[in-house]
Amino acid sequence: MTVIQSPLAAQDASLPSLRSKPSFKTLRNALESLAIQPNSWTGASDSQDIKAQDPKKVNRYLLSVVSSDLSWLEDGGAEEAVVSEQREKIWELASKRMAERCGRTAMPEMTRTWLIPSSPTDLQFSIREPPLTGDNLGFKTWGTAFTIAKLLDSLGTSYFSHLLSKSPSLPQPQILELGAGTGLVGIAAAAIWRASVLLTDLPAIYGNLTHNAGLNEEIVRERGGRLECEVLDWNTPVLTSDPDRKFDIVIAADPLYDEEHPSLVSQTITQFLKRDGGARALVAVPLRDAKTEEMAVSLGALMARLGLGLVGQGKEVFWDDWGEGGEGGDREGVRCWWGVWRWGVVE
Repeated sequence: MTVIQSPLAAQDASLPSLRSKPSFKTLRNALESLAIQPNSWTGASDSQDIKAQDPKKVNRYLLSVVSSDLSWLEDGGAEEAVVSEQREKIWELASKRMAERCGRTAMPEMTRTWLIPSSPTDLQFSIREPPLTGDNLGFKTWGTAFTIAKLLDSLGTSYFSHLLSKSPSLPQPQILELGAGTGLVGIAAAAIWRASVLLTDLPAIYGNLTHNAGLNEEIVRERGGRLECEVLDWNTPVLTSDPDRKFDIVIAADPLYDEEHPSLVSQTITQFLKRDGGARALVAVPLRDAKTEEMAVSLGALMARLGLGLVGQGKEVFWDDWGEGGEGGDREGVRCWWGVWRWGVVE
């Protein structure tokens, strides 16, 4: 007699068979254990999918859970409303696990904790990332942002020390972040540099940006910093709260996506950067391909033409999550160039 094995029977041994009528708790724990995490951003994968030896089997298992009526959950004696809620939770988790295996653009909403080096103690920031929709790339925390956030402590010592002070009796440096996205860099700068930071981005990004500022408001305040958020479009760069406001530092991490961006970014920086020798601009650009390298060169030339000179620069290597080719991204890493500018001629 030949036994035809069903997809359920072919599942990984670590996953509870639906034929065994697993409890809600058992199913929930199994599905939670299959959550795919982003890369460690240091070149090693933190994916928990190692528990599932065969991705195809896991996908079949998840599909079987989604398509099951989970009728046996009624046998536990729980009220109908409770059973209905349990079913919805299991279907939701299984659907999320399936979406995670479809690449970053299909990822559901997530909130991640980022550990950022700082003196005297490292800091942890919570950042919500909604699903990517359309061209809203600001919903993702990109590797450049994490790279620059980790460098803030050392950059502060090397290039911004004349503006920074740990003393609450002295004024906070005023910082503007352009294209803040999920806000990681600006939030970290507010806490690490004891600064007043205005996070800005387009209207579609603003809601999530303010949410993340709120998530981290307490830790920023404890470190003597302050956060604000406002909509700012580089095509018409006007701060409605104070059109004449200028800043000691302007930051932009990974701001170049289109050919017009080098011009828009350089002009917006010069518009809002204080016209004195102590003011600084910090820009970081990932060198993903020939196009981004060309835009970085163009940005440097435009900054020089507008009167800003480099006082420091460097290159780092980072790993983005869920890059092309599935989870894990480019295992060789991506080069990131950063530069610090000041006015060449004080007006």
